[in-house]
Formats: sequence, C-alpha cells, structure tokens
Amino acid sequence: MNALAGLLVGLVVGVTGVGGGALMTPILVLVFGVSPQTAVGTDLLYASITKMFGVGVHHNHGTVDWQVVKRLACGSLPAAALTLAWMSFSVAALAGSTATTLWLSRRWQSLNKVLHEKGRS
Repeated sequence: MNALAGLLVGLVVGVTGVGGGALMTPILVLVFGVSPQTAVGTDLLYASITKMFGVGVHHNHGTVDWQVVKRLACGSLPAAALTLAWMSFSVAALAGSTATTLWLSRRWQSLNKVLHEKGRS
C-alpha cells in the first residue's frame, strides 16, 4: 500500500510539478496514521535522498547555475540557522517558564494551605 501511494504521488508530481511533500505528508498522516512529526521527518529524509540524485543528473548535464545556487544559499542557510536557533530558544524559554510557573503554583498552594490551617487554629 505504501509503494502504491508513492507511485501515485510520483505520477502526480511528474505530471503537475507539485512538490511531493505537499502530497505525501498528508497521505502518510491521513491514510497510514503516521504521526505528523514522523511524516514530516520521513518525507524530508526521502526528499533529500532523491534530490541528491537529481542534483547529480542535472550537474552532469550542465543545467545547474552554481552562481544562483550560491546566492540562494547565502540567504537561505543563515535564515534557516537563525530560525532553528530561535525555535530552540523559544522551546527552552517556554519549557523554563512552564517549569517556573508550576513551581510557583505549588509554592503558592502550600502557602495558602499553611495560612488556611493557621487561620483555623
């Protein structure tokens, strides 16, 4: 069944030029029940492997403009690195603030309990 889905996506991509990830990731999630994170990671790995072969073929035919590749990389690689750094910081900051909030909440509950018990005695 997975091979059939791959064949169908390959045919649609070949005919339309639409990126395979736009088709395969939803199929993995909706049809095969793969978690979204795993579907994205799986599709990215598969795409990177197939693109390496495509780069080789186009390089051998002389149909790659390496100056354009360099200019694209000069913008996209730093942007990707900054985005990853920002996401890592954001996740760490979110985790830290969540842990702090939980800790403060428990301290507040303990203090309320102590104050409430002192008020009864």
